[in-house]
Amino acid sequence: MDVVDLNGRQDEPAVRSVLELSHGSVDALEEARAHYRTGEWLFLGWQEGSQVVACAGAERLAASMIGIRSIAVDPSLRHRSLGPTLLVALAERLGAERLVAETDDDAVGFYRRCGFTVEDAPPKFGRARYWCTRGGD
Repeated sequence: MDVVDLNGRQDEPAVRSVLELSHGSVDALEEARAHYRTGEWLFLGWQEGSQVVACAGAERLAASMIGIRSIAVDPSLRHRSLGPTLLVALAERLGAERLVAETDDDAVGFYRRCGFTVEDAPPKFGRARYWCTRGGD
């Protein structure tokens, strides 16, 4: 079980199937894949044997701040700290002290459990949205 670099692997069917869990629309998924393909955003995963079972990606927003762009864990493997482990790995690799994310009702609980402060954001696509921040206060 290891954290692995997934940049360049975003189009592999097994990686894409996990990444799809993180994006609510085809447009959002394709945007993320394009950024991971170019290496503009860092894309990491959790691999067990040859199977990628979780992934997370981030973009650098400032010298010590990153924006979480994707995070997903295979539903059968949730609650094993894979998501939080990937957040730490992203922050370490990008030298970030502050992490920010925008999310919806489906994932806001995850960010709260990871110690993020949560504030309401303007709704999008008819759904409630939240700004989540951790560190760098």
